[in-house]
Amino acid sequence: MISFLHSRFNRISAREKWMLLAFLWVLAFIWWGNVRQRQAAYSDRARTAAATLKEQTAWFNESPMIDAGIQAAMSRLQSQPSYGGGELAGQIDGFIRELGLNGDLGAPRAQTGEIFNVHSVKLRIRRATLQDLIKFDDKLRGRSPYLNLESFSLRPDTTDPIYLDAQLSIQSLELKHAF
Repeated sequence: MISFLHSRFNRISAREKWMLLAFLWVLAFIWWGNVRQRQAAYSDRARTAAATLKEQTAWFNESPMIDAGIQAAMSRLQSQPSYGGGELAGQIDGFIRELGLNGDLGAPRAQTGEIFNVHSVKLRIRRATLQDLIKFDDKLRGRSPYLNLESFSLRPDTTDPIYLDAQLSIQSLELKHAF
């Protein structure tokens, strides 16, 4: 076989020999380029895998602290009451009466979800001082994360600008399942 190829190679002209050599070089470069592409793709995948492994190792090393944080958050969720629609209206009405505010409370609305229900109620407070509204806000913040102020608008009273009229939308979260 080799002698046959050698005899065929000796019969071709010098120009054809140079063309054959150039063709073989082109094939070698194409093959080498393909090898380099595969090697670069392998290197990229190896770097990505190493970075993922490093990130997962960090998560696994931090798992005791993460678990402790989750347990602390869960204990806070379980230790505080959640409010349904009627309980939300009753709680807000209690705040209004306790602070001596003049307010109109709307009917509660509910949005159901898989983990918790969101209840909201509209409240209109008339002729209140800024200090009274700040005290009301402090009461709401004390019940967080189960009572939240969704929206708030404030206007001066038309008859006496010392007093303020406020419109609030308050939300409550009612957990469906115990954790």
